[in-house]
Amino acid sequence: MVSGANGSEFTVRFYGCKNNTGCDSLEFFSWYKKKPYFSPELANEWNRDKRFLKVAIDADGDLVEYIYLSAIGKMTYANFLDYIDWYAQMDASLGKFLNEKAEPAKEAAKDAAK
Repeated sequence: MVSGANGSEFTVRFYGCKNNTGCDSLEFFSWYKKKPYFSPELANEWNRDKRFLKVAIDADGDLVEYIYLSAIGKMTYANFLDYIDWYAQMDASLGKFLNEKAEPAKEAAKDAAK
């Protein structure tokens, strides 16, 4: 299932489903196209201070963000909507973090070009 928040698309993947219902877990997943400042160190800095939304650098150099959630014991519609809102808030926080990291990287690239 594809949805959107903060102007970006994200995917919700369901796992352990039986006949398209009764899923036992789900994942919210999105990615940012490779940037020169994306690095394992950047991912580690984010992950060090965040408990739920995690990031990683994939084989292509893209930054992947994800959160896994358990749905064992059933999930209500209200609870699912709350997870979407929660993900959107954490995604916005990640966007702010990346913007803060992009600025020094841009300045360093300008200095290197001189």
